Amino acid sequence: MKRIVKNFLFFYKYLKLRIFVIIGLSILTGLLDGLGITMFLPLIESEGNFDDSKNQHTGDGALKLVFGLFSKVGFEMNLLNILILILIIIILKSIIIFINSVLRVSYLQFFTKKLRFQSIDLLSQLNFQHFVSFDSGVIQNSFSGEVSRVVSCFTEYVSMIQNVILAMIYVVFAYIINAEFALLILFGSVVFNFIYSFFFKRTKRLSSRLVMGNDSYQKLLLQLMSYYKYLKATSSIYKYTEYLKSEIRNIEIINKRQGVINSLIGAIREPLLYSVVISVIIIQVNVNHVPLSGIMISLILFYRGLGIVINIQTNYNSFLSFAGSLDKTQSLIEDLSKNKLQSGNKRFDQFKTQIEVNQLVYRYKNGKDVLCEISFNIQRNETIALVGESGSGKSTLVNLLSGLLTPTAGSISIDGIQINQYNTESLQSKIGYITQDPVIFDDTIFNNVTLWAEKNEKNLEKYEVALKQASIWDYFKDSEIRENTRLGNKGVRLSGGQIQRICIARELYKSVDFLFMDEATSALDSKTENIVKKNIEDLQGLVTIIIVAHRLSTIKHADKIIVMNKGKIEGIGKFDELIKSSELFRSMISLQELKSE
Repeated sequence: MKRIVKNFLFFYKYLKLRIFVIIGLSILTGLLDGLGITMFLPLIESEGNFDDSKNQHTGDGALKLVFGLFSKVGFEMNLLNILILILIIIILKSIIIFINSVLRVSYLQFFTKKLRFQSIDLLSQLNFQHFVSFDSGVIQNSFSGEVSRVVSCFTEYVSMIQNVILAMIYVVFAYIINAEFALLILFGSVVFNFIYSFFFKRTKRLSSRLVMGNDSYQKLLLQLMSYYKYLKATSSIYKYTEYLKSEIRNIEIINKRQGVINSLIGAIREPLLYSVVISVIIIQVNVNHVPLSGIMISLILFYRGLGIVINIQTNYNSFLSFAGSLDKTQSLIEDLSKNKLQSGNKRFDQFKTQIEVNQLVYRYKNGKDVLCEISFNIQRNETIALVGESGSGKSTLVNLLSGLLTPTAGSISIDGIQINQYNTESLQSKIGYITQDPVIFDDTIFNNVTLWAEKNEKNLEKYEVALKQASIWDYFKDSEIRENTRLGNKGVRLSGGQIQRICIARELYKSVDFLFMDEATSALDSKTENIVKKNIEDLQGLVTIIIVAHRLSTIKHADKIIVMNKGKIEGIGKFDELIKSSELFRSMISLQELKSE
C-alpha cells in the first residue's frame, strides 16, 4: 500500500484531477456493468412469467429495494422492458468505455510530455559541478527508454486501479444478491494474492536489473559513437562491440525471464479461476442445497469479480516489471531538483567596467585545492591570456568566471556585484565559449552557427559575415545547398580546423560581452591559426576576451597574460614583460621554439 500511495502521488503531480476523471469513469463503468448483469435476475426468477404477484418477490434486502424503486417510478417489470433496459445499460457502458479509452490515450500523451519537459528543464537548470559526476548512460537511458517504460508503468497502474474499483463494485452487487458470494470473492482474492506474491518478488528484482542493464548499454553506445574514429583506426572496435554485445545478451536474458513469468501468470489464470468457481458451485449445490438456477446471477457476478481480481494480480505484476524504471526516474528527478543551480535575482544587461577576482579558492570534494587564493582584475574589452602547464587550473578558472562552477572561497565580482547575485541565464547569454572539444550538432551549418535562428534576410547576412570572419565562408559558398549543408555527427564530414572555425563563427554571430577561448586553436594548422589569430586581434577592444592558450604565439598581442603554476599565479604582465620576469614563461617559450625547429 505504501508503494501504491507513493506512486499515486507521483502520477497525481503530473495529471492532477485527470487521474480522478479516469477513476470516476471506471466506477461508472462498473456500476453499469453490475446493474446490467443484475437485471437478468428477474428474468431468471420469473422463468418468463411476469405477473404482478411474482414480480413483487424479486430478490431480497437491498436488491428488493432497487426493484421496488423501479415500480415506484412506473417501470413495468416485463420481458420487453427489462431487455430494452439491459440494452440501454450496455450501450451506455460502451459509450463510457469509449470515452475512458480516448481520455486515457490523451492523458498518457500529456503525462509523457510533462515528464519529458520536466526532465529536460531540470537538466538545463542543473548545477554543472553535479552534472559532471553523472553517468552519461544513466541520463541517456532515463530520458529516452526509461520514460517510455514509466508511461507503460502508469498504464498498468491505472488498469490496476480500475480493476480494483470494478472488483469492489462486483463485491457490493454480489453482497446485495448473496452475501456468501461476496465473502467467497474476498477469500479468492487472498488466495490469489498468496499464489502470485512469489511472482511479484521475482519480477521486481528483474525490473531493477533491467534498468541497470539499459543504463550500461546506453553508456557503451554513446561511447562507441564518441570514440568511433579511434576504435576503428586501431581495430579495437571489434573488442568493444563484443563487450557491447555481452550487455545486449544480458538484457535479452532478463527480458526473457520476465516474459516467462508473465506467460506463466497468464497460463495459470484460467485453471485457478475455474477451480474456485467449480468449488463454489459444489459447495452451494451439495452442501448448502441451493438450486443452480438460484445462484446463476451470483455466479456470474462471482466469476466476473474473481476474473477482475486475477486481472489485478496480472496488472500488478506488469506494474512491477516497470517499477524499476519508475523508481529510477523518481530518484533522478529528485536528484536533479535538489541540485539546481542557485541563481541570483539581478539581471545582467551589459559588462561596463571590470571583473574583480579576489582571494579565489576552488577545492575538489576530496579536499584537493585546484586554485589557491588567486587575485587579479580584468578591464572591459581587455584581452587576457591564461597560460601554464596542464593541471595548473586554467580551465577551472574559466569555468568559475563563466559561472559554471561556484567558488569554494573568495569571490568574483562583475561591475562591483558578486557573480552569484546575477541571474545566471542573463549573464551566460552574454558569454561566447569556444573549447578544445568542439561542439558540432548533426544539423545544417546555418543552424550550427545561428543555433536555430529564423532564416530571414537579416540573419542570413549576419551568418555570412560570421563565416567570413572565421575564415570558413569559402568552403561553403560554392556548395549548391550552402547554408543547408549538413555537417553530420560531430562534424564527421569536416576537418578539425574547419570544425573549430565553425565554432568560432557561432560565437562571432552572437552579440556577446565576453569571449572565452579554451585551447580554441589547438586543432588548427599554422596557416589557419594565423588567420584566426588575426580575427582575434580584430576583435580586441570590441569584447572582453579570455584565452586559455597552449600555443604562446597566439597571445603575443594580449593586453595581459596570467602565468599559472599549480593553482597559483606566478606572474602577470604583457608578453615581453613576462619573458624578463617569469622563469616559467621563459621555459615555455623555449620549449615551443625547440618544437618548432
